[in-house]
Amino acid sequence: MVNRRLSHLSRRSVLGAGLFVGSSMLLKACGQSQTSTPAPEGEEAAASAEGEGGAIGGSVSAVAYPGIWEEAHREVVASQVKTNQDIDATIVPMLANDQVAQLIAAPDNPPFDVCLLDEGPFRAAPREDILQPFPVDMSPSFANLFPDFQGGEEVWGPTVAVTAIGIGYNADRYESAPAAWEEFWNPENAGRIGLVTMNSSLGTAFMVEVAKRFGGSEADIEVAFERIQELLPNVAAVAPSPGALATLLQQGEVDIAPVYMNAVLSLQDAGLNMGWAIPEGGSVGIRATMSIVKNPQASVEAAAAYIDTVISAEAQNVLAASPYFFGPTNSEVQLSGPFEELFSTDPQDFISQLIYLDWDTINLNRPEWIERFNREVAV
Repeated sequence: MVNRRLSHLSRRSVLGAGLFVGSSMLLKACGQSQTSTPAPEGEEAAASAEGEGGAIGGSVSAVAYPGIWEEAHREVVASQVKTNQDIDATIVPMLANDQVAQLIAAPDNPPFDVCLLDEGPFRAAPREDILQPFPVDMSPSFANLFPDFQGGEEVWGPTVAVTAIGIGYNADRYESAPAAWEEFWNPENAGRIGLVTMNSSLGTAFMVEVAKRFGGSEADIEVAFERIQELLPNVAAVAPSPGALATLLQQGEVDIAPVYMNAVLSLQDAGLNMGWAIPEGGSVGIRATMSIVKNPQASVEAAAAYIDTVISAEAQNVLAASPYFFGPTNSEVQLSGPFEELFSTDPQDFISQLIYLDWDTINLNRPEWIERFNREVAV
């Protein structure tokens, strides 16, 4: 685990420490996978699909991002799909780009049945090769999603959550909330700034927003690289993932960083004096989609039931509340608490207030940007 002395290490050391955290989560998931019930085959699969009392039965392996996503899907979704459909769910923590890489590497024997991709990797992935169309007729909750989250004409999977990007900060160190991304360059932030690599949508969105604030765009973020070079002497750490960055903020290794709203709200819920601010110009929204992979080990019925559970009002009412705070996509969910204070009790109002980036344009250059960021910044 990253410790209190981390601020004295190089950014490369921080990166390695964060990767260790992610690896430990993956090992934990693998250990649980070994005790999971294997997916039934043949006649046993048909019998299991009938289940008890009309439940589908069987098992499914589903990905969640490391950190709060993994916790939420393990504690809420896996529990509900077991109760409602008698399906044993194994949760595998993994970032989006890693999921795509593993599916491309093993299309005939995928390592999981259900993937979770935010829109950058989702739109860049060869979906026809690694995913299958989502069986809408197997998802009773699908009709309750807001139309923009149903996937359009080609339904590769529904949007299961929306997360907002803003400025997270240690409220013990700041008298007032930072108002804009430009404040990262204020002298008072020397040695206190946390960043995350562009391998994550959080890191890429931050760089695009910096570029836009200084005259760039989704197609051209050269100015962002220039400004980040100016910022580097004041950067305490560059984390490998959003979850690792939230941990650095929690441990006081950094005091200000671009972070997801739900990560900071979870820290607040744990009793830490953290703040989250919508930067001038608005908060970027990141949409996450769940899809069934091609050639899953689980039955399509079990995989679809798992995704249907994630988009159900039953699950999303829990996931939108403490301690998870995921932005809902089901129209039947009512928001409260921090969502109400920052945005509205109506999910549609929350969704409409966010900024959505042009990921098709971003993806044209994103691989080169990631390589350059890792070479020039995350060192």
